[in-house]
Parts: sequence; C-alpha cells; structure tokens
Amino acid sequence: MKWYNIINFDELEKEEIHRFHINDKPYCLIRLVDEILCFMDMCPHQKAEMSYGKLQSLVTTNGDNELVVSECKEVITCPWHGWEFKVRTGESVFCSKKKYKLIHLPTKVEKNNIFVKAN
Repeated sequence: MKWYNIINFDELEKEEIHRFHINDKPYCLIRLVDEILCFMDMCPHQKAEMSYGKLQSLVTTNGDNELVVSECKEVITCPWHGWEFKVRTGESVFCSKKKYKLIHLPTKVEKNNIFVKAN
C-alpha cells in the first residue's frame, strides 16, 4: 500500500463529501471538524455511489428517551435506498451485520496536505 496526496486540507470544506479516484477506484473523503475520514465510494448494501448521498447529524436517544442530535454531520445516507452509515466507524445505523459496513482507508495530514493510503 502507498500514500497518495489527495487535496490540501484548507480546500476540503467541513462536512463536505469529496469524491476522488486512486487507480480507477472511487473514494469519498470527508472532513468532520479537524478529523479526516476516507472510505470506498460504494454502499455495502447495493453498491450505490455514496458520494451522491447526504451528510446529516446522528440522532439517538439518551437514558431518559430524549432525542440527542450530534454536533456535526457524521452520518451519510445512501442515495438509492436511504441506508445510513456512521462515517467514523462505517457501521450501519440500522443493521448490525458486519457485511453492511463502509470500507475505510487510513488518512493522514502532513504539511497541510491530506494523504490516503491505498493499493
């Protein structure tokens, strides 16, 4: 595996989906505050392009059954069937099966450039 320079950190807007290719394979890059996440641009459910999906806040309930909304948009919704995935972990919001999980790639920031490690 090799590190690829994808984009300057300042060019990637917060909570924006940036689509790019490495060796003809599509990937998504997302910046949550100062955290950079990368995953394959493919829904594990029906192979839709997640880069056409929508980022939104995670809504859960606390012990008192009150709604809790995340501070940043950390869930991506598949544009085809509305499946939702947590961008930090890749896990489906609704399905616990591991086969329905986004495939992440390692990222790093050096000298204000975002790098992704891929084949």
